[in-house]
Amino acid sequence: MMEEAQQLPENVYGIYEEAHSALCAELLIMAGFGVRAILEAVCKDQGIAGRNLKIKIDKLAEAGLITSSGATILQHLRSMGNAAVHEMKLHAQFQISAAFDVIEYLLQGVYILPKQAELLLKPTANSSQSVD
Repeated sequence: MMEEAQQLPENVYGIYEEAHSALCAELLIMAGFGVRAILEAVCKDQGIAGRNLKIKIDKLAEAGLITSSGATILQHLRSMGNAAVHEMKLHAQFQISAAFDVIEYLLQGVYILPKQAELLLKPTANSSQSVD
């Protein structure tokens, strides 16, 4: 699991943890479900609504939470997750691992990096000194 996972919102963290456990146990269909569930959880947590996940991913991009190329990649993960959920399709370990890399990048961008950026903006005892 990514080091900063504890900083995720509780509902997102729980799904991420379970999906990651499925990946580690090589339960690849369940891990595929998990990838899709993480996407749904992020959308819900961010207040992104829509009648289906495809629309929600597009709205993540519209909200500026991901780039348009990021949305394209997430649409592919959505398709993988749909295949796992609806067709019981077993993806290869390397495919699910790559999907988790992308999901972790999403989680970093939406949750972790903004928190770290806030730390950079907090004044410190030496903040009046200019560093050139």
